[in-house]
Amino acid sequence: MQETLKTHWENWKFTIPILLLLFLMWPMIKGTYYKNFGEENPESSIRWRGSFQAALEESESSGKPILLDFSASWCPPCQVMKHEVWTDSEVGKVANDRYVPLLIDVDVPETRYLSQRYQVSSIPTILIIDSKGQILKRSGALSASAMTDFLNP
Repeated sequence: MQETLKTHWENWKFTIPILLLLFLMWPMIKGTYYKNFGEENPESSIRWRGSFQAALEESESSGKPILLDFSASWCPPCQVMKHEVWTDSEVGKVANDRYVPLLIDVDVPETRYLSQRYQVSSIPTILIIDSKGQILKRSGALSASAMTDFLNP
């Protein structure tokens, strides 16, 4: 009996760490796949705004908070969000109905000040801010269902 357990452990002692590593690295693996082999620009279900100042003005007039997504084209978890979260119809409905969505590319020189202002140290970073620019909520990468929960008050 003990010899059988020892044999099983010998067979699994390298497999378990590899499986754990794959589990932990899955968003990076998936994002890299999407970047290199996935649909180039999947259609987002969200009507992203193009300007921070315009988003602040719209937020002020509508009373809706702003949903900020700090992202980059080279970021694997951002690619997962682009392919699996922002394309989700339920996420899109909540984001479009309750927020002023604004996508921020951290590599664009004109918007780098926003990364500094909001202390974005990793991407994706998802923020909900009020019309004065104050942070109400902060998150990193989420699944579509977790994003729906995050966006619902």
